[in-house]
Amino acid sequence: MERVEVTLDDDLAGDLARYARTEHVPRDDAAERLLSDALAEWRRDRAVERFAAGEVSFARGAEIAELDPWAFADLLQEREVTWVDAERVAAELDE
Repeated sequence: MERVEVTLDDDLAGDLARYARTEHVPRDDAAERLLSDALAEWRRDRAVERFAAGEVSFARGAEIAELDPWAFADLLQEREVTWVDAERVAAELDE
């Protein structure tokens, strides 16, 4: 495991301390949990953006998002990304 040192402003440090107290976890664990959640959201956002732009296939988008295909399809629907059209399906089937 790698250790990372970060300097936080007072407001952010206070929020982290409150989160840690509320969740009954040490601050280090709280920071790791929040960072992990934020990076997972970033991966999902990036996957949706790249898929919507036609940069990656559906399968690759699901991989980038670290979701199974069904969950990625649900995410696309939630984000109102149109992804099922005849041309795109034909291209995906050719892969």
